[in-house]
Amino acid sequence: MALDPRDEIWNAAYFTWYDSAFNLEVATRMVDRLKTLDDVTKVLVALTASTVVAGWSLWSKPGIDILWPIIAGLVAILSIIHGSLGISGRLKEWLETKRDFSALEVDLKSFRYKMRIDPDFDIKGFQEMLDSFRKKYGELVSRIPSDFFATKSLRATCQENVNAKLLGRTDGKPPETRHEQGNY
Repeated sequence: MALDPRDEIWNAAYFTWYDSAFNLEVATRMVDRLKTLDDVTKVLVALTASTVVAGWSLWSKPGIDILWPIIAGLVAILSIIHGSLGISGRLKEWLETKRDFSALEVDLKSFRYKMRIDPDFDIKGFQEMLDSFRKKYGELVSRIPSDFFATKSLRATCQENVNAKLLGRTDGKPPETRHEQGNY
């Protein structure tokens, strides 16, 4: 039995939407990680730099004379690592990725709602819209930053979150047809 072309469009839209939601989740997690690292580094550098004069007076006190240089040294190393890893630039890239996938996910949700509202939608018109979404998705995927902070563990957590959020289940399977009820 041949599948209805509308079901094929529905399934392709579903998988594009799902993949977009996954990439959005990864980008969101990466922004959170990098923003935390960026903020903590900036605060520690500011604190140690602004308290250097106070630190000089504390250096003469027993116990502090060893502690303060260690703290200042560790923060200086953290600042060097922060700069060497380009945390601020990476954060900007991931923010752009998050913004782009968020917009695509919203567009795909709207597209799927339109199909649901009008189950006898125009195949040719909707195929063209789907093709444009798939093209946009491909462009966005090609621009995802390669980042060692995006670990397998982070991706696995993102996969679980997307499954729980979008599917209401964890098996990762899509609805069988555009007519099946589900969370979307």
